[in-house]
Amino acid sequence: RPFSPHLTLGRVKSQKEKGGLTEALTNTEASHSGNMRVDKIAIIKSELKPQGSIYTSLEEISLKG
Repeated sequence: RPFSPHLTLGRVKSQKEKGGLTEALTNTEASHSGNMRVDKIAIIKSELKPQGSIYTSLEEISLKG
């Protein structure tokens, strides 16, 4: 599979962890560490299997402008 540059903002292993992630993102101050072009935002589900990871796109939002 070809490399696709991405940025992982968080991982949620269970439904219980969703609230903690939301709280952490809310309490995080924005900082500037460079510029990058963003074409879309995607929510990806990853499943670790003995044969390798399986990635499923749950939602994608294209950014235009």
